Amino acid sequence: MKKINLTHGKVSNVAFVLMVVLFMALMVLQSHTTQQQPKTITLTLTIEQAETVLGALAKLPYETSAPLIQVIQQQAYSQLQPKTDTIENKKQPPKKN
Repeated sequence: MKKINLTHGKVSNVAFVLMVVLFMALMVLQSHTTQQQPKTITLTLTIEQAETVLGALAKLPYETSAPLIQVIQQQAYSQLQPKTDTIENKKQPPKKN
């Protein structure tokens, strides 16, 4: 009769259970951190300073810098657009010739 080595099987089972527990813990941590809103900050830069930051980001790999460049450009564009539909403009009577 052959002897069956149960010790090897028990170690494998313990390792498997440990891997499953670690995987579940990682999944819980990941879901917990992805549900939180990221903290934001507000920076005030001159146009020249913003262009310097964008130029430095453009030197990084595209996949790293493109999303951040897009966010900066969108925010700058919205801030630099003339505000033509303000309440003050709507209240002014038309000019008479």
